[in-house]
Amino acid sequence: MLTAEALKGRFTIVDLPAGFYGVRVMHDLTGNGELDANFVSMPKEPCGFSNNATPNFGPPKCDGIRFQLDGNNQQVIDLNL
Repeated sequence: MLTAEALKGRFTIVDLPAGFYGVRVMHDLTGNGELDANFVSMPKEPCGFSNNATPNFGPPKCDGIRFQLDGNNQQVIDLNL
């Protein structure tokens, strides 16, 4: 896990083996290490997912965030504020 102070809006992970991955980015406003949600499981804190998948009554399904890493890939994830 990386903190917001370390990220500065962009980060790079190197030397991952080829395969399938999914990424979740969140701004933990409460500092509890979790993505807080309301009574219908919609996020109450800013968050984003690989493929810019959108939550729909809870976090996106694995198929929605999964991407294949097979070289010099890049994922741009928008944070929903």
